[in-house]
Amino acid sequence: TSSLGRGVTLKGGRYFSEIGYLNKQHQHSWDFIDAPLPYRAFLGGQLGNDGVQLKWVVPADLLVAFGAEVANGRSFPGGDHKRNAPRLAAVFGHVGGDLGMSHSWRTGLSYLHASSDERRYQDLSSTGAGVTNSFAGRSKLWIADFVWKWEPEGNATQRSLKLQAEYFLRDEDGRLTFDTDAAVGGPLPGAYAARQRGWYAQATY
Repeated sequence: TSSLGRGVTLKGGRYFSEIGYLNKQHQHSWDFIDAPLPYRAFLGGQLGNDGVQLKWVVPADLLVAFGAEVANGRSFPGGDHKRNAPRLAAVFGHVGGDLGMSHSWRTGLSYLHASSDERRYQDLSSTGAGVTNSFAGRSKLWIADFVWKWEPEGNATQRSLKLQAEYFLRDEDGRLTFDTDAAVGGPLPGAYAARQRGWYAQATY
């Protein structure tokens, strides 16, 4: 929908999630051709899913936006699952505004929850042999983002500066199965829990 009134919009289908700052942008609009390392590690490069999103942009002088998403969760950090039901949910909030004619800023906080019955990936055994592992469980990710832009008198055609940074925190717990295809003596299942952090910062002038 273009608008449901009072700043509310609803969309469904295949789309890039609006968690974080960079994820919702198409690759051709990125400042660099490669996704930052935390995006590759925590979101497989860029999170896209089949689902539904409800978003509210608050009628105010500042940019204030809140949103929630529900999706099938088949893409990383989700994975294959046995039940035909949504397995990924996300919520996000963004606040931003202008400081005079030349400065603008935006900050946000996002939360993603995904679950999987089988998230397969390639790995190496202790002897260097290729194996396939799988993860079944829950993945929870928090993202904090901040962007500041300087454009003299609002004109970026001659000079501009953008500072951009995001911080990621992920908790995962469930079961990890080593060598699911029995290439080197598996499969070997076991309990798994991990906490990982990552961040990036970039500047473009």
